[in-house]
Amino acid sequence: MVGGRGAPPPHLLDLPQDAGARPPISGKAGRRSRTRLRIPGRPPALRHLRRLPGVPGGGEHVSAELLQALRDVVGREHVLHKPEDLLVYELDGTIDRSLPDAVVFPANTEEVQGVVRACNALDVPVTPRGAGTGLSGG
Repeated sequence: MVGGRGAPPPHLLDLPQDAGARPPISGKAGRRSRTRLRIPGRPPALRHLRRLPGVPGGGEHVSAELLQALRDVVGREHVLHKPEDLLVYELDGTIDRSLPDAVVFPANTEEVQGVVRACNALDVPVTPRGAGTGLSGG
């Protein structure tokens, strides 16, 4: 199929195979440089971000008291605290990563209030999550 995914655009189909090929560069200019091209306005490529030892996250620091309080508000099945369950909530539409200690799914205004009250009583910070993009502050 002409113009389909992976096919060259129709105006390039009649060109000779070597059309647009560059002649080889000779001398020092032909050697590869160790300097990488950096495009203004774009950050350099990021290495895989890893969690540092001792950094909280992933349910490691959630007290049994907090888990029980949250379960009492929203039900056991609506509270995640195991690291393998939390991985999907580690990142959003930005490059920042942070594994949460727990994720709670309140179903209504009363449950949201109950979660906030339980966390406040135990001096636990709450970070609300909307659509998961992280682009509007939460």
